[in-house]
Amino acid sequence: MSNIPVSSVVNVDIAVGATFPPRFGFGVACLVTKEAGNIGRAERIREYLNIDGVTEDWPGDSEVVAAATAYYSQQPKPLVFKVAMRYEDDQPAELRGGSVADTPENLALFTAITDGSFAITIDGAAQDITALDFSSETTMTGVATVIETALQAVATGGYTLATCTYKDNRFRIDPGVAGSASTISFLTPVDPAAGTDISSLLQMQQGEGTTIQGIDGETITESLDAIENVNSAWYGFGFTKEVRDGVQVNAEDAVQAAAAWAQARVKVFATTSNDLDSYDSVSTTDIGYILSNAGYDRTITTFCSKPDLYPEFSVLGRAFTVNFSQPDSTITLKFKQLPGITPEDLTQNQKAVLDTKRINAYIVVGSSPMYAESYMASAGQNRFFDEVHGIDWLTNAIQTNVFGYTLTRTTKVPYTDKGVAAEEQQVIKALDEAVFNGFIAPGTTIEGEFLPLGYKTVTVPVALVNQSDKEARQYNGLSFTVIGAGALHGLQINGTFVR
Repeated sequence: MSNIPVSSVVNVDIAVGATFPPRFGFGVACLVTKEAGNIGRAERIREYLNIDGVTEDWPGDSEVVAAATAYYSQQPKPLVFKVAMRYEDDQPAELRGGSVADTPENLALFTAITDGSFAITIDGAAQDITALDFSSETTMTGVATVIETALQAVATGGYTLATCTYKDNRFRIDPGVAGSASTISFLTPVDPAAGTDISSLLQMQQGEGTTIQGIDGETITESLDAIENVNSAWYGFGFTKEVRDGVQVNAEDAVQAAAAWAQARVKVFATTSNDLDSYDSVSTTDIGYILSNAGYDRTITTFCSKPDLYPEFSVLGRAFTVNFSQPDSTITLKFKQLPGITPEDLTQNQKAVLDTKRINAYIVVGSSPMYAESYMASAGQNRFFDEVHGIDWLTNAIQTNVFGYTLTRTTKVPYTDKGVAAEEQQVIKALDEAVFNGFIAPGTTIEGEFLPLGYKTVTVPVALVNQSDKEARQYNGLSFTVIGAGALHGLQINGTFVR
């Protein structure tokens, strides 16, 4: 007897809608360093969620830990901290294996082998590595040493000083010659077969591990480009203390290059100057003067006379605790404390010179330590960090709302006044959030118009849209005006005493 399916009478088809895209994170700092650590070039950048994670990877006396300590000493504590590697010197190629856990069972797989083999190509020279005897090894590091000895026994080119290490549950092979001529392949079985192939046991075949080829020493710009290409999910960045003031890296003015790089992106660069010329009104060569006169309003400069301190990361740590989803959560960095940072003993004149050059400092006012003024490095403009931070967040909130709405609709948004109004609502949602978190507030525009909501939106009727724009399905008639809430940084209070 044949069965007629129920679907021939009642057919149900449920479509799963597209996922609404996430917003960009505006509370993630990235420390760029050249200190040797656990981050290989294939990984390039690593994320941490607390200071304990940092100290697991880096020595306690490292500059990375010093900067991370300044960041995580803030109250409330920021969440995410990333460390990225820069390479000032020539670097060899790298073969990084997949995960091989350091367990007795995995070690036993190696110690059972007395005739291990694999094929590899280093710097263009193919080589069969054979007769690998692991029977007497008691650790994974010992296994790596056997491989390293066999590689170096080839005694030619990049093999001579090649290394094999085992760290973080991975094997890694680096050729002994650095620079852009340094290359490495994945491991393959020896052909014709010889001994016991261990290329997959090492997790170093194609599809198991990763390779990255050698490079010549990078400039700061090249390092930042490479880091961003690997992972761009960070907003603020700075360097360990070797990149400060007028230092050059491979013939490039390092701090100026970083400021220019940030200026062209939705990023902010935090730097510290240890140059005492910063508060010399005559000096025009200190980095604060140079950055401010270049108009870099995505760079925040802090003067600190103590080279071992990282006030810039304490500043980022405090700024990045802002949760734009919470009511009245936006802040100004002025008046904030920098735990672990020693305040500067400045005269009023020295402070005034710093202000002129748009350089900030941690100072004592009365008897209270505080950060002042939270300027961005842009002479002639009173731009503050919280303004740049908030505008970047608002821009992304609007973009994400409008794009997400268009993306997740199961039908099209029509090119009609109704369709435009629907997109306008997505803009208004973001603007309402900005009122909620205190970034914008009711006020009067420069033309004298009072905006009771703190914003207004304007749309051009579809009937007035240029025909070519409509045929191209491009609408350019939606705009808005907002009133920034700003922040009180000083007051003049007048009183009259009457007898």
